[in-house]
Amino acid sequence: MSLILLAPEIISKETVISTFAKIALQTHSKFYLSENDTNEIYIAKHYDGVENSMYLALSDESTIKQRSKIANISIDNTVCFIISGSDQAHYDHFIFDFLNAYFIIHPNR
Repeated sequence: MSLILLAPEIISKETVISTFAKIALQTHSKFYLSENDTNEIYIAKHYDGVENSMYLALSDESTIKQRSKIANISIDNTVCFIISGSDQAHYDHFIFDFLNAYFIIHPNR
């Protein structure tokens, strides 16, 4: 399963990192951002003794614009920008908890 996060405006990488760190705290998850590679965040949580995890991609403003132009996604005639995503979203309960926390922080996205 894959996960894509959209927003009606471009959000800075720093804001995305901050949001994901808040989500990790709220969901009692591990949060890892490499010192050497700030293009990916690792988030993980144990459910019934099994680690559920995913890597979330981070992009700079020009990459967000480029990917969003190619994808050409709009909702209710509003252009949506691809803020982050993962092709490793294999854990339904973990993804539900992550998205629930995300929408509590950002209810209008």
